[in-house]
Amino acid sequence: MKADNGGIGCSEGALRVMQAVTTLNGLMKDIMKLKEAYKGRVKKLKSVWKGCIGSKEEEG
Repeated sequence: MKADNGGIGCSEGALRVMQAVTTLNGLMKDIMKLKEAYKGRVKKLKSVWKGCIGSKEEEG
């Protein structure tokens, strides 16, 4: 009994899977880069915010 794979040969199907995995892997790497950049900006904003609050407390 032959499996019905929608007319896609094994090698073509495997190629599509490999391309999809490669694409997803690349997207995950990009997402991780964005996440790290975002974390860095949040840390920077928090330190700026703390500096602003600290200077206002010293004035009052």
